[in-house]
Amino acid sequence: MALKLDRSKAYDRLEWGYMQQVLVKMGFHERWVKLMMECITSATYSVIINGERHGHIIPTGGLRQGDPLSLYLFLMCIEGLHGLISIAARDNEIRGVSICRAGPRLTHLFFADDNLIFHKAKDGECQKLLDLLAKVPSTASYVWKSIVRAIWSLDIPGNVRNFVWRSCRNSLPSKTNLMQRKRRLNQNCFVGLYGICGTIGTT
Repeated sequence: MALKLDRSKAYDRLEWGYMQQVLVKMGFHERWVKLMMECITSATYSVIINGERHGHIIPTGGLRQGDPLSLYLFLMCIEGLHGLISIAARDNEIRGVSICRAGPRLTHLFFADDNLIFHKAKDGECQKLLDLLAKVPSTASYVWKSIVRAIWSLDIPGNVRNFVWRSCRNSLPSKTNLMQRKRRLNQNCFVGLYGICGTIGTT
């Protein structure tokens, strides 16, 4: 399964505190980090009405688009998400896809404005991916909305789309979920790798 995330509005949603922590974690000198944060936090905005500037807006987050410095700082912050996905792949929590037999597994691709994340359409991997995305500050709700839009805009049969949606919501009738809801289970009923009782109808 491939998940596409749109980063076109991420510049406006990037938290300054998270950005500062990433720069410190990457080993930049304290003075350099302070200078970068002063460049970012000193930005002010005005609104042009009928050709005249009005107001003096002081932002509390985000990066200025068009600023040559913003692109490099944004790429550094994306390293945080890259690290989380890489650790999950190392621990076999997200398996990704393999291009060929015995080939390396591909878990994610980062482009200028988009992310592609590859994983198995299973309860565990979908939930792990959502947990990873929720760790990136200020993006959890936005990312979830983009996931919802991506799932329901897929050109696939309705039952497949519903399966993917329920998998991301961790609401498939798996053995674990049924036990959490205190359902009486027939241990001989669970067959197959995914632990799904019986089959899901196609209508």
